[in-house]
Amino acid sequence: MTLYEPREYARSAQRLEIDSVIGDRVIQSDTRDISAGGVFVNTKAALAPGSEAMVVFSIPGHDRPFKLHCKVVRTEKEGVAIKFDKMTVYSCR
Repeated sequence: MTLYEPREYARSAQRLEIDSVIGDRVIQSDTRDISAGGVFVNTKAALAPGSEAMVVFSIPGHDRPFKLHCKVVRTEKEGVAIKFDKMTVYSCR
């Protein structure tokens, strides 16, 4: 049994502005880090793992913002880890 599970994607410590809708809450914040598989959103809001979410953010150098369906996978006192879900070709342009 291993206690550490390697990440599927490398994380980048990027501070990006991000808008999130998680459950019935709208959160405008920034990110601690981001990868191709998910993002950590800085927030003090108490959010339950498993909650459905939608995030919108822009990455410098890309013309269009990303708008992605997600799920909260972990909460910490500094924020929430969100896994991208239902990626589409449009999301990746």
